[in-house]
Amino acid sequence: LWAKPTAEAAFRSAFSQKVAGPFVPQISLNVNSGDAFSSQSGSLNLWIRDTSANTMNVRATGQIDGGLHCWVVRSNRSGGAIWRDGVAQALATNNALTGGVYFDSTAVTCIGNLYNSDFSTRFSYPLFLVAGFTSALPDGECIRISRNPLTLFQPARTWLPVSAGGVTIY
Repeated sequence: LWAKPTAEAAFRSAFSQKVAGPFVPQISLNVNSGDAFSSQSGSLNLWIRDTSANTMNVRATGQIDGGLHCWVVRSNRSGGAIWRDGVAQALATNNALTGGVYFDSTAVTCIGNLYNSDFSTRFSYPLFLVAGFTSALPDGECIRISRNPLTLFQPARTWLPVSAGGVTIY
């Protein structure tokens, strides 16, 4: 998440996914959010629910100051991590997910609001980039992306071995 949110006493959803129906897999990345969908000024929270209605929160406080920042949030069943501007953040909540499936490819994705919601959770701040990956990134990649999210758009580099014979490859 690359954005410039302001601290306030109302949670706003930058990204969310949900399958239709009750007690279904759902994911939501919220600012100014405590655990679940409560409001907590200055916090960033990734909330996940699985098919068994178990929930997980990966939350860091003191994150929102009105400045432009890039956060990378990583999670798996045993917990998660948050990086802001290349620095790992201390987590206020980091619990495990013990139930069923927590991702479904039929989920509806919403950027800038909570799925199936009115404007009360609309992400009303400058939002520059939201990216998702199908697997967890290693720490080094999380640090690199949170330092400079534009590196996601750099062309791939291919290193070619060169013999000691003095050949130069351009």
